[in-house]
Amino acid sequence: MSAAKMIWINGAFGSGKTTMAHALYKRLPEAFIFDPENAGYYLRKNQPAHLCRDNFQDEPLWRHINRDLLLHIATHYQGVILVPMTVIRPDYYNELVSSLQEHNIPVVHIVLAAGEQTLRRRLRKRLEGKHSWAAQQIKPCLEGFRHPLFRTQIQTDGRSVEDIAEEIARHAGLTLLPRRRGILPYLQRFGNQLRHIHWS
Repeated sequence: MSAAKMIWINGAFGSGKTTMAHALYKRLPEAFIFDPENAGYYLRKNQPAHLCRDNFQDEPLWRHINRDLLLHIATHYQGVILVPMTVIRPDYYNELVSSLQEHNIPVVHIVLAAGEQTLRRRLRKRLEGKHSWAAQQIKPCLEGFRHPLFRTQIQTDGRSVEDIAEEIARHAGLTLLPRRRGILPYLQRFGNQLRHIHWS
């Protein structure tokens, strides 16, 4: 069995997945952030345009690449793997998360929950308006997360990043390093948000 533990941080766009992954990364020794979106960008860059899907999750190859790469890392790495990625379709969840668990990879799956108005406000803060791709996914995400597969949810409305990180750590049975104080964590958080804007 792998010595690694994986935390899959799910949630609608604007729920704080990337922010939370970085908050945990800074307080967990031997942590690694795995971004499944990178496989999507690779496929879009290295395939003829007509072979690419609007949502790269709909490409079976995207799901296979991420599952196999996560399996490879988890079997050769003795730390915590943080995976911030929205997955709302049960069949895709089974192909990714459930498949890893079937290979004896301990995956803690958490959904960061937030109300629609909270999500829209957060997207506006990262310069994504009501007609952005991310904003258009809010309602499908809120509907999708009603499925029993996504029952482990942490409410994020009105809560600090550090408090949510500590609740995730408790779910995963992990101990975090002490909180970092000062302005630097806030600047880093803002930079992370800008890097994850969906401009399309």
